[in-house]
Amino acid sequence: MSSGSGNTRFSFKFFALRWSDYKTVFSASYSEKIYEHLLETANDAFWQTALRVLKRQSRLVAWYYATSAAIAILIWFHHI
Repeated sequence: MSSGSGNTRFSFKFFALRWSDYKTVFSASYSEKIYEHLLETANDAFWQTALRVLKRQSRLVAWYYATSAAIAILIWFHHI
């Protein structure tokens, strides 16, 4: 993966997009007025943003549960 200005995992634009996604979704979840404005002006873009955030958050939860399960198994085997 390059560290250039493209939309890769290590580029500034990639992290700026992530921040923007979270800001948009959390703003919409905080204020009904902002949510309605986003749906009126950029309905498709809002739902794409929400799906990107959901994908990242579900990946985080999956890694959390996998790690927790692995640690639990290691502790269980240690006590046998």
